[in-house]
Amino acid sequence: MSPGIDNKPNGLSPIQSKSHLLLSIDSPNKDNISGSVMDGLTIDVNEPAYKVYWTRWLTLTFFVMFSASNSLQWVQYTIIQDIVVKYYGVSSQLVSWTAIIYMVTYVPLIFPASWLLSKTGLRVTTIIGSFGTCAGAWLKVLSVPQDMFWLGFMGQTVVAVSQVFILNVPPRLAAVWFGANQVSSACSIGVFGNQLGVALGFLLPPMLVRAQGTVEEIGEDFRLMFYLVAGFTTVLFVLILLCKFLGV
Repeated sequence: MSPGIDNKPNGLSPIQSKSHLLLSIDSPNKDNISGSVMDGLTIDVNEPAYKVYWTRWLTLTFFVMFSASNSLQWVQYTIIQDIVVKYYGVSSQLVSWTAIIYMVTYVPLIFPASWLLSKTGLRVTTIIGSFGTCAGAWLKVLSVPQDMFWLGFMGQTVVAVSQVFILNVPPRLAAVWFGANQVSSACSIGVFGNQLGVALGFLLPPMLVRAQGTVEEIGEDFRLMFYLVAGFTTVLFVLILLCKFLGV
């Protein structure tokens, strides 16, 4: 992500907070309280006011791209399953497991990942998730040789594990960075990043890897696809680190 921050500075900053009893003559903007005990007293009903920063939208944009970079790799192999089976000489069941591994890792790991998010905050979890997504993508770059599918599967597993540091972020990011009237919108936009990545995962691999051609040509297509994804995830990881050190 996003490079969200849930400690000072963040998207919300309290600039006033009042809640105390005053004499009715102290302020004209108080609500009277009737009753034999409370006659002549008023209570301040002003809500705490918060200042929101424009960087909240930059943070949300980074998270959407970060989330998409992970989820687009979900069906990166299975959407071109016939080509993968032909090129690497593996079974279709093994190729299917490159997508199933996302589900297998999610179930046991989402709980410790949620605990880590609550203990360390957005910054740490987004860095972990971004690093894992980037590292897994680069392992796939090294898996282009036909006898290295096992390394590509390992990279896919690393990316799948990284998703647990992403999927639980949108509600927390929206609550920390956005005002009460924007929380729902910000959360829905954050979730949209995952759906955008899935759509790109269905669209891009068939466009980049040809169904017909020599083994060398298909290998070059795989290399191009893996390099594009690895380059994109690397840029995002560097930007997230820069935001951490710049305090954005």
